[in-house]
This record gives sequence, C-alpha cells and structure tokens, in this order.
Amino acid sequence: AGLPGAHTYFNIAFIVVVTSLLLHGWTLALAARRLDVALADPLREPQRFEIDLPGQSEHELVAYPVAAGTVGIRADLLPDWARMVLVVREGKVLGPEEAGLLLARDYVYLLTPPQRVHQLDRLFMLEELVWGQDAAFPFAGEIRLGDIGELYGLPIPLRDQDFTVAAAFADRTDDRPAPGMRIVFGHAAIEVRQVENGRVTLAALRLEREDAGRGTQFIQGFLRLARKGRNQSDTF
Repeated sequence: AGLPGAHTYFNIAFIVVVTSLLLHGWTLALAARRLDVALADPLREPQRFEIDLPGQSEHELVAYPVAAGTVGIRADLLPDWARMVLVVREGKVLGPEEAGLLLARDYVYLLTPPQRVHQLDRLFMLEELVWGQDAAFPFAGEIRLGDIGELYGLPIPLRDQDFTVAAAFADRTDDRPAPGMRIVFGHAAIEVRQVENGRVTLAALRLEREDAGRGTQFIQGFLRLARKGRNQSDTF
C-alpha cells in the first residue's frame, strides 16, 4: 500500500506461505505415523447383492464378491445363523465343501436372517493384505486379549489377558473409544476399526512394517482365531 519495496515483501511472504503449505502437506502424515497418532482410513463398505426369495421372509439370499483381503472364510467358519449356499469360481458353480476357503474373485451366496445382514458385511470388509505395507487382521470386539496373545505370539500382560478387546479399550479410554486408537503389544498393535454405542465392535491387529515377514504366522493365527470364534455366538 505505497510502502517502499511492498512488491518484494509480498513476493517473499507468498513464497514462504506456499513453501510451508507444501512441506506440511507431505510431512504431516509421515510425522503422524512416526508419532503413532495417525488415524486409519475408514473401512470401505463391501459390495453386496440381495436376491428376493418369494414367500420367504425369515431368510434372505445375499451374494458378495470376495476381495483379496478376505482370508480364512469357509462354510464351517461362518456364524450359526448364516449358511453358505454356493460359490462361483472362474465361472464354475461349487458347493461349500468343494469350494473350501474362499479365494479372491469368488462370488459367494449365503442365506441369512435379514436383520443379520449388516453383521455378515463385516466378514467381507477386510483390508487387502500387502506385505511390505502395514498389514491388518480384523476380528470382533468380544475376542479375549489372552486368546489373541496366544495365537499371535504377543506379550499380553497377565492383568489384561481376561479383558476382551472392547473392555480393554473401554478401560483405557474411560469408555470413549474411537476408530484409529491403538494398544501396542510388542511387534503389533490392536487398532479400533468400528465403534457402536460407545463400544468397540470391530478391531484389527496391525503388523508393523518391519515385521511384515511374519505374515504367514499371522495368517495362521487368524485362521485359528476364526475357528475359535465359531463357538462364540457373540463374536459376530
């Protein structure tokens, strides 16, 4: 505004502001990850196709395309209220026993009570496992920390072993858990993925980047945990 060198000052200030924005933009996420305060990306809703069954109101036929991250699902690992009907794999129609574990690009058809469909969605809302990046193994909030520690080789303190995941986060957050919060145990962390009515209903065991080579052990643990959860109706 008529000051000597005002144009020069404006240019300098403009460059400083733009440089600051650029630096903050690409360093903010890196700093958040290093400080372990970064929130996880929200879970993507799974694709689901619903098929009307004439004269049938107690059950609904639903179909899901199986994503690459949906591991450890087969007919005998489903909750009691869901029944796998058939699997379409590479254009072939297979029965549940013949199909075995679901593979990426399968289409699976299931019978389920209409009010349970949203719970079934969770099984097909898993993240893609890419070794060399952070890997996540999801499970329900009612799984005991002691079971997780035993199956995955995590150092769970004795005082925490009888806590469920939901109870552990409630205890540490004064009953105010939120998606993205973590509890670290050794080489992995349990992270909140979904909260309903103030209680954790879905969590994920995150394998840190430098331990990505332990992927096979973690998948085996995930499958054992899924079998264990078969007998716990409130797990799903």
